[in-house]
Amino acid sequence: MKYRVLIFIFIAFGLNINAQNKIVDSTQFKRNFYTSTNVRPVNIEKGNYLFSAQATFKKYYKAFNPQSGSVEKLSDKVVLNDAALNLTAIYGIGNKINLIAFLPIKDFHHYSPMNFSKGIGTGDITIGGNYNLLNNSANAVSLRLDFGFPTGKSANLSMQDIPIGTGAFTSRLTAEGLHSFKKTDFIYAAYYEYRTPNSSGINIADETGIYAFFQNNFTTEYGNFGFEYGLIGNIQIPAADISGNITAQLFIGANYAYNENINIRLSVPYTVFQQNAFLTDYTALLQFDYLLNKNKKQ
Repeated sequence: MKYRVLIFIFIAFGLNINAQNKIVDSTQFKRNFYTSTNVRPVNIEKGNYLFSAQATFKKYYKAFNPQSGSVEKLSDKVVLNDAALNLTAIYGIGNKINLIAFLPIKDFHHYSPMNFSKGIGTGDITIGGNYNLLNNSANAVSLRLDFGFPTGKSANLSMQDIPIGTGAFTSRLTAEGLHSFKKTDFIYAAYYEYRTPNSSGINIADETGIYAFFQNNFTTEYGNFGFEYGLIGNIQIPAADISGNITAQLFIGANYAYNENINIRLSVPYTVFQQNAFLTDYTALLQFDYLLNKNKKQ
C-alpha cells in the first residue's frame, strides 16, 4: 500500500540527517523518544519539535461466529487488511508544557466471498497537551489532556464503505509516569476517554485503560539500542445499548537511536484476551521519530 512506501521513505530520509552525530549518553535519547504506545511521561524541552510517523499493520486472526456463539479462527476465504499511517507533531511550548497534534491516515480493505468493502482517507484529528508534574533522575509524572474531533468519514456510507472516523467528539485524560531502576525503566499510564454520541445518534462506548511495561536501553558506538515489554489493557464502558468490551494485549518491541535526532521503533501488541469483541487481532508497528532540537549548541 502507498502508506507503507511513504513510511520507508521517511526512514531513508532520516538516516541521512546528521549522520556524523554520535551518541555518548543514552539517558536523553530515552526521554525524548519514549514509546510506540505514545506514552510520554517526560516532555521535550522548550522550543523543540518532535515529529513521529508510525505505520501500523493490523492482522485479524479470530472472529465471532454468531451461529456457534463462540470466537473461532478466521476463515482463509476472508481477508481483512487494515493499515494506517499515524502522524504526530509535538512542540515544547515550555519545559513543563508540550502541545500535541495527531492525524491518522487510514487504508482499510476487507474481502470475503459475500462482500468487498474499503475505507481510505484521514481519520479523526486529535489536539492536546501534556503537563509535566515531576521530572528528576528517578521519577517523572505528567498529566495529558487530548480532544478528538470527528473529521474522519463516518456517515452517509454505502454497503462497501468502511468508516474511518468515529463520528464522535472525544476527550481523554491520561496520567503518565516513569520510574528508573539501575538498568531498567518502568513506564506506566492510566486514562479515561469520554465519547459523545456520533453523528448518526449512535452511542460510542467510553473507554478506560492502562499501560504498564519495562524498557531497557544500552549505548554502543553504533547508536543507542533498546527493547520494551509489558501489558496494555482497556475496557469499553457498558451502557444501555452497549455491551462493552475488555481487551488485554501483551506488548514487545525494540528501538534504535541512530543519532541524537533520530529514533526507529518496531513493536507488536498481541491480543491475549478479548470479551464481547467481534474480531481479535495483533498489530505490527513501525515508527520513525525525528527531534528538531532548537536548543543544541552549534
